[in-house]
Amino acid sequence: MEHNTFCLDIESPKYKLLETARDLGVAIVAYSPLGNGLLSGTLWSKEDFTKPGDLHGGMPWFSDDHFKTNLAIVDKIREIAKAKGVTAAQFTLAWILAQGEDLFAILGTTKAHRVAENLGSLDIIVNPEQGKVVGGRFPAAIMEYCFADTPPLEA
Repeated sequence: MEHNTFCLDIESPKYKLLETARDLGVAIVAYSPLGNGLLSGTLWSKEDFTKPGDLHGGMPWFSDDHFKTNLAIVDKIREIAKAKGVTAAQFTLAWILAQGEDLFAILGTTKAHRVAENLGSLDIIVNPEQGKVVGGRFPAAIMEYCFADTPPLEA
């Protein structure tokens, strides 16, 4: 399940995913912990994600209506991280780990220096602070399918 300071759907009382997983003793593996690049410091302008085939432009977080506001929130997270002497990515990963011993993050990178940066998050202690972004994770029509019941199997 996607989980980061921008995407808190798993905590929603509407879906009760985190609550149910904890009731069942099931760990959660969070993908896209760095907010699809917003928290890694790689996306600062529309030009960073308007190349052909880049899906960021279709996400509400990156829309013209929301992108500037969300960058301001990322700046606040970066300020908190800087005060701790860490990167925003490290702070965000540490924030996920601070949510409970049953939350883990899947990290993806193509750069060796990012692996070292990500591992540095293991030594950071944070309170479960939250930064909220505006806009949804996906367009509303797609979100309907994110929390649908599994269709019955037909023999």
